[in-house]
Amino acid sequence: MAALTTTPNTGQFPHGIEGAADIPAGLVGHVVVVDLRAGSRRVVAETRGWDTQTGAHVQWGGGDHELFYNDLDETLTQVHGVKLNIETGSKLVMECPIYQVSPDGKAAISPCLRRISRTQRGYGVHLKGKVPENKNSPTDDGLYMTDTSTGKCRILASFRDISKATGLDPSLPTYGFHAKFSPQGDAIMFIVRTRGPASKPKTDPSNGNHVVVMDLNGTQIERVVSWSYGFREGSHPNFLPNGRGVILNLEYPSRGTEWAVMACPTSLFGSGAGV
Repeated sequence: MAALTTTPNTGQFPHGIEGAADIPAGLVGHVVVVDLRAGSRRVVAETRGWDTQTGAHVQWGGGDHELFYNDLDETLTQVHGVKLNIETGSKLVMECPIYQVSPDGKAAISPCLRRISRTQRGYGVHLKGKVPENKNSPTDDGLYMTDTSTGKCRILASFRDISKATGLDPSLPTYGFHAKFSPQGDAIMFIVRTRGPASKPKTDPSNGNHVVVMDLNGTQIERVVSWSYGFREGSHPNFLPNGRGVILNLEYPSRGTEWAVMACPTSLFGSGAGV
């Protein structure tokens, strides 16, 4: 089986790395389950918690009966994750949204899906009201973790925690982007973005993208690689299959538009770990 988000035709399409900005809050999409053998599909839920690049972050949990997605509250001002049993129809509404669910389905992680559009549109949700702005590396925003058995959520690591652990400038506005579990489920990768003054060029170190890894407690935090520090662009970071390093695309400024795939080891698991 496969699961996906279908969204209404708004006449808006993602433009490169930018998603559509003027989609109104509250448009209804659908969570659809597809039987790949039979070629059939059925709608299992409605959702208002979607965007143009990643839909409602629909994904499976601990089994084929357990499906996760995001939705909005009735006021269209808050986003939350939902755990749906597609066999019984029972739902658990969680305190925080989901970006990725752990391999065993017991936990979910996410950045703030409202603030995510401050650095890149298309990956969060469309809500009513103004998008909050981080003036620095705050203590009340960061990487959120949800216990999917209870729906309870907490900040696993604040941006201030991450800045202190990785040497990032805590005075810079800091936001979160991709959040992923390792294939083994024993580590987390988090893309942290710092933003400098508008007067600074894109390649200035203050406008940095930083791949950070941490343990499941958020206490061991390591910066693996950054770009805009000698590299013009980077994209699509992910864990290596063994979960002991990160792979991503990086562009070399000295070679025009040439890109390279780079594997970066992490010392999170000790000196014996590597790619």
